[in-house]
Amino acid sequence: MPSFRSCRLVPGVALTLLTTVGFALPPVVAQEASLVAPDGSVDWNRYYTAGETERILREFARLYPHLTELHEIGRSIEGQPLTVMAITNERTGPAAEKPALYVDGGIHAGELTGSAVATYLIGHLLNGYGSDPRVTRLLDRRAFYVRPKFNPAGSDLALIEDQFLRSTPRPVDEDEDGVADEDPPQDLDGDGWITTIRVPDPDGDWVALPQEPAVLVRDPDRSVQGKRYRTLREGVDDDGDGRINEDGLGGIDMNRNFPRNWERWHLQPGSERG
Repeated sequence: MPSFRSCRLVPGVALTLLTTVGFALPPVVAQEASLVAPDGSVDWNRYYTAGETERILREFARLYPHLTELHEIGRSIEGQPLTVMAITNERTGPAAEKPALYVDGGIHAGELTGSAVATYLIGHLLNGYGSDPRVTRLLDRRAFYVRPKFNPAGSDLALIEDQFLRSTPRPVDEDEDGVADEDPPQDLDGDGWITTIRVPDPDGDWVALPQEPAVLVRDPDRSVQGKRYRTLREGVDDDGDGRINEDGLGGIDMNRNFPRNWERWHLQPGSERG
């Protein structure tokens, strides 16, 4: 029986409660607590879902209408808004007429930290205007365009369901058997997380340390003596092809889905091409 081990810190996930009062009355939606306090502060000690991040952007926009504009530039595969916030002091000129910096986070589904940093940047700029001389000077003269959730659908799969996918969940038939996404990782032990398991395998690249069997070290050269294992994410062979987790959710890599090698550095004499 494979053993399960995890070193993952679990972020909290907020839930919206819906209640119905009486048979003939319309449903009453419980009041959602604001994620942005009246003073502009936010709890930065957790990760936020795509929907919660959208709420944070809209609450910031209501709190700082003279510094912000919200732009919906499209929709995700699941219909979630792709929102960009423009930040500048509009009293000194519109964002479109100022030099600007574009920032996004979370182009890869599991890059939750990138989305958190981009959202934090929004709060830092808005809360710092008028009190931080550098921020005030920047927003008077420059503009920022910030898109915290580049990939909202993929981000929610990684955060809420612990699925591992590089980018968008748009279905792709990765094993070319005519069916897309039919063999993803699964939470076998029901603990709410899809962790890495070890499977005894004499040809495996991982070996348990004799003095600490719970610790595995990678040893493809067979230089360490001990019981050998291969590792994989929790899952089973759903499609019966003899492989496990070979056709997970999605497959399109948005960070490779546009022209590359555009950096100026590789055009410099003597530099190697990227």
